[in-house]
Amino acid sequence: MYSNVTISHKYLVYIGVATAFVLRIFNLNYEGLWNDELFTAFSASPSASLGWTINYVGNDVHPPLHNILLKYWAENFSYNDTSLRMMNVVLGTIGVLSVYHVAKSLLNKKVAIIALWLAVVNSFLIEYSQEVRSYILLFLLANYSYYFLIKILKNTPKKGYIIAYILITAAALYTHYFALYLIASQGVALLFTQSVSQIKQYWKQYFILFVGPILLFIPWIPYFLRHAQQPFVWITKAEIGMIFSYPQAFFNDLVLGTLTTMLLLLLMLFFVVRKIVRIKPLERLLGLQSKEIIILLVWTSVYFGIPFIRSFVSTSNMNDRYFIAMVAPLLIILAFLITLLRKNSSIILTTTVVVCYSFLTIFLRPQPYYDQKAMYRDIVEKTTNIQGTTPILYLTARHRNFDYYLRQNRFWQLRRSVGDFDKYMNENSPIEYVVFIDLHHKIYKLDEILKENKLQYPGYELYQKEEMVNMNNIKTVQKLHYKKIKED
Repeated sequence: MYSNVTISHKYLVYIGVATAFVLRIFNLNYEGLWNDELFTAFSASPSASLGWTINYVGNDVHPPLHNILLKYWAENFSYNDTSLRMMNVVLGTIGVLSVYHVAKSLLNKKVAIIALWLAVVNSFLIEYSQEVRSYILLFLLANYSYYFLIKILKNTPKKGYIIAYILITAAALYTHYFALYLIASQGVALLFTQSVSQIKQYWKQYFILFVGPILLFIPWIPYFLRHAQQPFVWITKAEIGMIFSYPQAFFNDLVLGTLTTMLLLLLMLFFVVRKIVRIKPLERLLGLQSKEIIILLVWTSVYFGIPFIRSFVSTSNMNDRYFIAMVAPLLIILAFLITLLRKNSSIILTTTVVVCYSFLTIFLRPQPYYDQKAMYRDIVEKTTNIQGTTPILYLTARHRNFDYYLRQNRFWQLRRSVGDFDKYMNENSPIEYVVFIDLHHKIYKLDEILKENKLQYPGYELYQKEEMVNMNNIKTVQKLHYKKIKED
């Protein structure tokens, strides 16, 4: 009987991972890469050197690990939307398994399998498993960073666990700066769960544990200090309501997000109140899992709390995707609370309802996760009636926005400078030319360029004009196709 249970459990894991992969490749190429993804794709060009990639990313605001991995991925597979996205699909699928591993090491198999399936159908994780950015890698590394920390805290600190923790946590730092908040939460978790005697006994190991990732991060410190000075103009101002709105974003649902937040706050309140008043029914309900639940509560509260408080007194850090590393503990807490129902029938029914409901929210929201944001790919792919050598001018503050897709479609006569295009047109007499315009130009302050420069040259007439809109019915890109006027 025991072997049958084990096999059944394994099958649930295998089916869950397979389902996660299918959901993450569903509608993978529904939309083209949007502005930030195009930055990542441009930095990962197989034709560029590793040094160029590192320097290019160093001029942005994030660390380079994801871009470097994507570059090697593109070199070994291919350099297009599908290939670039597939790396994150793989990372996201492994990320689902990482939730299972953390929950199993922290609590038990029953909680782990429920948490795994909650991760399988979590639309926030699906979305960032398809987006060509670093967030799903941060999620994966954060989970395994905590996985090895848990191994260390629950057992004698072994050399292998310490090395694994240091390397994975350092990799998280090279993926996103919010890994610093992850390390801070782990330090607090250690203080809350380890006795004074344990800390005294293993203080050298704990010191190496937390200093190691920072030492490995030292080569990137000059870039980090430079990035810290940059204004984050796209970040929203911190608001108290984010305590509820972010979990709602994580679950893609008002009900599940609010319910999880309320349960989280009640758990926190219980652990505070029990220092004053013993609530025996609740203590019996939680059983021997107090330290484990404290780790999850510290993980979420410190990781969210430090940037949240900092955003009120300094530059705001608030952007829901930066907090993807707290999705796993929220899912595990919810899974743990479901197991408190005790009866297997009740647990299975509740899990099935929550999983099915979460699955439906993926597709029933007004704007599904796979909807369209930018239309660079679409406008270029509609340009089928010109030759690949036709001179093309593209007006945008971020030349990668058009450059990537124009080259993907084998257009080579590209110019992003109006001056260079003027020179070309004065020295040549092509039968046609095309102008692509990024209609985000108001954000990029390109209005003056569009006003000062006449895009129609003498002897040419406008043959075709096309505009495309995004999911919000906002015009994003425009194409002007000019042809030489035929002489009678």
